[in-house]
Amino acid sequence: MLKFILCSLTAAIAMLAVACGDDDGGGDATPTPSVCDAEEALQQAVTNLADINVVSEGTNALNTAVADVKTELDDLKTAVGSDVADEVDDLQTAVSDAEDTLSGIDNDATLNEKIDDVQSAFTGVATAAAALKDALSQECS
Repeated sequence: MLKFILCSLTAAIAMLAVACGDDDGGGDATPTPSVCDAEEALQQAVTNLADINVVSEGTNALNTAVADVKTELDDLKTAVGSDVADEVDDLQTAVSDAEDTLSGIDNDATLNEKIDDVQSAFTGVATAAAALKDALSQECS
């Protein structure tokens, strides 16, 4: 069962990583370095989250990685101002929901019990991250 949980969790995190990946459809706008740097840092935090091996690193690593995503998202929010405020707020809500979901998981048995909630939380983060990426695609392409 743990193998199924890990595969499911990896799939949900992979969706998040893809949602924040590079977009090769060039934009017309000149990139704003601070916004694009903040977006890149957020992408790296998401990649780090996706790279976690829950078996060897444990759920604490997930909590730390989600907190890092939240920190980078806060930095991006400061850089972008109000241009994509709705999308940033949606992603902040999704990350907060993921933190809340992970907060009660302290062992494999608890993870097993809450896998549907974890999958739902990471799917929410992936969906919100995709919307934010789309909103920034003209500025940081």
